[in-house]
Amino acid sequence: YEKKHIHIVLTQPNDYDEVIVVSISSLRAGSDTTVLLHRGDHPFVDHDSVVEYRMAGPTLARVLSQRLDSGLYASYAPMLATILARIQEGVMESKFTRFGVKHRWNSYEL
Repeated sequence: YEKKHIHIVLTQPNDYDEVIVVSISSLRAGSDTTVLLHRGDHPFVDHDSVVEYRMAGPTLARVLSQRLDSGLYASYAPMLATILARIQEGVMESKFTRFGVKHRWNSYEL
């Protein structure tokens, strides 16, 4: 049994074709609780979960597209705009977000 995790693309591609991606994980002791997600916030979220800002980072948009096209990744319903905005705001709020991501965050278009 392989547990699947949802990943959320937070930005539009920049000039280098990079997007910032975060993952969602189950709420556990010691989790980063900057943004909590609950059942109903997204069809994939069926229990209390957190955004893993420590794992946030850039990836190439074309690689994501290739992996979606090949079936390696699956696409789910879009996140509600209000929840996506909370997650995006959390990038700068979380003490777990890596410096490099915070430093370049404002260079990305949301």
